[in-house]
Amino acid sequence: MNKYYLLRDENTYSDSGDYLQKPENRDDGVWVEGLPEGLTAYIEKNMNEKLEAEFLKLLPKHMEKAYLTNNVIYLIIQAKVSIINANQIDSSGFLGKSILESLVLPAEMDTDRQILMGLFP
Repeated sequence: MNKYYLLRDENTYSDSGDYLQKPENRDDGVWVEGLPEGLTAYIEKNMNEKLEAEFLKLLPKHMEKAYLTNNVIYLIIQAKVSIINANQIDSSGFLGKSILESLVLPAEMDTDRQILMGLFP
């Protein structure tokens, strides 16, 4: 098996995998064998920007609520960073959405989680 990478615009790549033969090209890129030098991981900027904007709209309504403990704030910040990093690795949003789904938040924040999950493809 050979390692293939999906080359995207602006000298970036996203998906990769081991295949017996070259996969079919997609609308968002071209598969190549091996990783050419000088490429960086593709970042779904629009997704991360949308998540950031929505997150900043949702969080203020929870401020000074008893359930928004230091531990919950820490978990939210950790998840936010992890989701942004996951979106850099996986442009499909699968990893980021998985992180958000597994995050243990107070029940009062579940609607917000559903809103954020709705932003993923």
